[in-house]
Amino acid sequence: MKDILGVLVLLISGPFFLWIGVQSLRHRRWRDSVPLLEAMIDHAAGLEPPPRNIWDRRFAFAQAILFTIFGAFFTLCLAAILISTFAE
Repeated sequence: MKDILGVLVLLISGPFFLWIGVQSLRHRRWRDSVPLLEAMIDHAAGLEPPPRNIWDRRFAFAQAILFTIFGAFFTLCLAAILISTFAE
């Protein structure tokens, strides 16, 4: 049961993180997009989200790169687990 849970976590998180990171870098969403939670709070308060400054952009760029790196790593771990499981 523990093995199945581990495979499911890697199956969901790996490709999902990789997809989010690649899409963010490819479409340059890290430059001007507002985080979802911040957008929901601003919308509930009836405010416009503040413009992104340089630190917001740097943090979003680092987050996109880390999503890509960890997504690729988790996907490779998933592939290694699946290959070792079925190679026996």
